[in-house]
Amino acid sequence: MEFEKEQEIANLRTLNLTPKQIARKLRLRVSEVSAVIRVQAEEHALAHGKTATLDPLFECWANEGAVEHFFDNPTPSTATVEDESQGMAIVTVTRKAGHNRFVICTYLLDYWCLGLKDTIGPRKFSTQDYGYFIDQA
Repeated sequence: MEFEKEQEIANLRTLNLTPKQIARKLRLRVSEVSAVIRVQAEEHALAHGKTATLDPLFECWANEGAVEHFFDNPTPSTATVEDESQGMAIVTVTRKAGHNRFVICTYLLDYWCLGLKDTIGPRKFSTQDYGYFIDQA
């Protein structure tokens, strides 16, 4: 396939067009467009891995107790029996990993004592699944 067609497919993909829409617009078969998109995604992933850079940050979520502890209270208080359970923070970091894709990592922090206790991820989500995940969290 010609370089110009591949570039046009990449340009239309950045406009969030589906492979089927791109195929109609360029008068190609959907399978041809999908193959080019797949090759471009593989090339991007390989280049991305070699530079060891992270995808752009999309959102960062933390539970209410963690936000209060780290941002609302300028001087940390001494832990009491009532607030021991609040010594745990759940932080979810979301990165935009391409067209309609997100990568999520979740961290469990014990800010009274142990630091990082557990991690989950990275997990990949589509836009729809990501919205469902955030609504349930």
